[in-house]
Amino acid sequence: MDTVMDPELAAEMVKLLGQELKIARSQLREQRLGTPASDAISTGIYLQREEALRVEVVALKAENSSLHANISRLQDEMTSVPIKTEDRHSDLVAQYEASIDAIQRELADAIREKNMANLDKVCWARHHNACQFFPD
Repeated sequence: MDTVMDPELAAEMVKLLGQELKIARSQLREQRLGTPASDAISTGIYLQREEALRVEVVALKAENSSLHANISRLQDEMTSVPIKTEDRHSDLVAQYEASIDAIQRELADAIREKNMANLDKVCWARHHNACQFFPD
């Protein structure tokens, strides 16, 4: 049996096993209250069926107990697991803010470098043109 089960599936299994247990009990009751078999062969068959049903009932009870234990364990695990959806969102927001800040700094640096390069070109052009008009 899997160690991890869906709680809804487990509850449904418990319900179905309970129904099967009721059916098995009613069949046993009918066999006991019904007309006794006249010959030994049919009595032997009924005894074999009864024994098989008893074994099945014991197995179903054990499985039922196991399923109840699994349901309890899963419910305990669900209550002990903290839900951190807000923390995840705040972590993501912090990461995005840091990324956006870094991108904005890089963009500002690139713009500053471009402006400085343009300014250098303008100054060089002015200086070069000034030298042409006013030779030394």
